[in-house]
Amino acid sequence: APASAQQQLVVGIPAFPDSLATGFSSFTALTMSFQVMDPLFLRDEDGKILPGLATEWRAIDDRTWRFKLREGVRFHDGTPFTAEDVKGTLEWILDPRTVYGTRNRINGIQSVTVIGPHEVEVRTAAPFPTLINGLSDIPIESQRHRTAGPPTRPPVGTGAWRYGRWVAGDRYELTANAEYWGGAPRIPRLLLRQIPEPSTRVASLLAGETHIIQEVPVDLI
Repeated sequence: APASAQQQLVVGIPAFPDSLATGFSSFTALTMSFQVMDPLFLRDEDGKILPGLATEWRAIDDRTWRFKLREGVRFHDGTPFTAEDVKGTLEWILDPRTVYGTRNRINGIQSVTVIGPHEVEVRTAAPFPTLINGLSDIPIESQRHRTAGPPTRPPVGTGAWRYGRWVAGDRYELTANAEYWGGAPRIPRLLLRQIPEPSTRVASLLAGETHIIQEVPVDLI
């Protein structure tokens, strides 16, 4: 009820990463990336793989996978999502010069080939049965946006939320993406607040200042 009345969902989290740039190894950094970006594959609460930016996938042989990509999707800046964005993201992550915390989830990839505007082929150096799971931890970035400026620029993705404002160590403000391929969020705004002290985080929840909090201390459950 408070969230609906305010048209804003407020989430209290214990810590923010130092930057919004993708590739940091912390769970918080990955979580924040996935507010504005999508992976090729999603996972439900039971770990089942679901379509994300990839709608179909099949193994050609024991080292080759073919993925069909979702059509009609646009990044927040209006750029169409294509196979080039998938190829660019994966090749950038696998580049030895790139520091990327979850690279080991996909480091068995040998090559990425664009088959068509919405189809890619991924070949691995050896049989890689966890590839699909690994790709569910990789947010796909706009090739145009990623190569256009410094990594400190505001993030652009295909996700349910658009970047609004980032105040390091304090808050991350997002607005609903009305054109999201999975359906627009029901609440117009999302606010992530950094509240490091566990008891203060719980107090904010009880007072209605936050609607959801992470990492509730065991003794306060």
